[in-house]
Amino acid sequence: MKLGFLVNKLLFIKFSSVFFLFSPMGLYSLTVSEELSSASQLLSKGDIESLVKAENASRLATLEEPRASLAHWLRAQSIFGLAGIEFGFDEKDKPFIEEARVRSIPIPSNLVPENILVFPNSKNEIDYFLLMETNSSRLYIYKLNKSGDFKFEISFYSSIGLSGDNKIREGDKKTPIGVYRFVKEIVNPRADGFLGDLAMTLDYPNAKDKQDGRTGYGIWIHGVPKDTFVRSPKASDGCLALSNDDIQILKNYITYRKTHILIVSDVSWVAPEDWKNKSRIVEDLLSKSNISKNETDSELLAYFRVARDRPSVALRNKKGIFSRDYWNETEDGLRKILTERLN
Repeated sequence: MKLGFLVNKLLFIKFSSVFFLFSPMGLYSLTVSEELSSASQLLSKGDIESLVKAENASRLATLEEPRASLAHWLRAQSIFGLAGIEFGFDEKDKPFIEEARVRSIPIPSNLVPENILVFPNSKNEIDYFLLMETNSSRLYIYKLNKSGDFKFEISFYSSIGLSGDNKIREGDKKTPIGVYRFVKEIVNPRADGFLGDLAMTLDYPNAKDKQDGRTGYGIWIHGVPKDTFVRSPKASDGCLALSNDDIQILKNYITYRKTHILIVSDVSWVAPEDWKNKSRIVEDLLSKSNISKNETDSELLAYFRVARDRPSVALRNKKGIFSRDYWNETEDGLRKILTERLN
């Protein structure tokens, strides 16, 4: 490669960076996570304009959060691309490639998750539901209202188990799939600070996990070491690991022993009107199913669809006591297989 060509490329990068910084788009303030997502999406396009924007977004991320390893990696790849240097990836690049991949997945606009159906409730015992999609390393928070609607509030990047999801046994380093309740908060969960300053415990294994012979314990949502921004998409022993800043935000949405999280591999996104129709159908099916006398005065709060090979879960409240009913969906309707009372 001729020296003059390389110099011209670098001057172009510098000029474009200054122009972008003082343009309306450059002045728009993004969070570090938004900058990383933007840079990841732009880098994948590969054209000159996108590479310039990727370099700027990743540079801004490095300035705001120097611990963000992905930001440094994205900036280096952008500069290499602008200089005409072909990418040469090896084993150490894999965690960055995977994090860039999941961060580049856009949040569907004007769609809602079919995995969680909610219903009108007079007492408004639960304000928020959490939804974790393991294949995108994204944790969503939705706000519930009395009319039976919910709306998107915020999302976070989250690491999962080193070996992926669908936990089966203790020590398999997998994140469980299913519906779980937040139980308690632990401050300084590990003396060496590896789990950050805060952890929130989940009630894994639930009753269906135990019935299916799934083992293990200690599934938490926790932070990361102080010298780390985030961990790789698959890095934990099975827990969900957020940035320390994000977990401090997350705790504001949690009411212990009430708030639930649904963990799935993939979210099924549908239009809001389709979601409302499905909610009405499921509510009608549940009302027609065999309900014991103990359930006639309980209030149906939500219905969670976990996976095709897993039972769905109906969350009920009776005088402040919650229960989870596990249902198989069949061609003939719903068939209850288990009820779990929550203390």
